[in-house]
Amino acid sequence: MYKNRLNQALGIWPPLPGLYDIDIDDLTIRHEELYTPRTTEKLTESIRMNGLIKPIVVTVFNGELVLIDGYHRITVFKNLGMKKIKVKVV
Repeated sequence: MYKNRLNQALGIWPPLPGLYDIDIDDLTIRHEELYTPRTTEKLTESIRMNGLIKPIVVTVFNGELVLIDGYHRITVFKNLGMKKIKVKVV
């Protein structure tokens, strides 16, 4: 079921390495990282002003897109009510 949803979102499965726009809810976050409000405040301001400069990084593991780098950016996107985020699949 999960693979079918991602196949529809990405157009291919497994995804080839590259950049994709995906729904944040389609990502698997293995652990919740700790962050400081000051870090997310600065990042929130930057994303509001400039958009997402550096895509988050994910990999495919057991049929899921697993976050490697970008937890703070996902947190900010969720707080801003954004549903999609640019990811780099490696």
